[in-house]
Amino acid sequence: MVSPIEVFVDLIDHFTTAASVDPLSALLILMGAILVGVAVVIFGWLTVGGIIAAIVPR
Repeated sequence: MVSPIEVFVDLIDHFTTAASVDPLSALLILMGAILVGVAVVIFGWLTVGGIIAAIVPR
């Protein structure tokens, strides 16, 4: 059976190895993380707004 914690630790190790090989790789990983983070914040905000709009009567 696979442990999610073990997979997460391995994932961090793989990303760290990939980022330390080349400065461009580190920049690409950082930009990807920023894009994913911005998308999570925006869609999270829209989801929370939708839930609030569904609960609060007008």
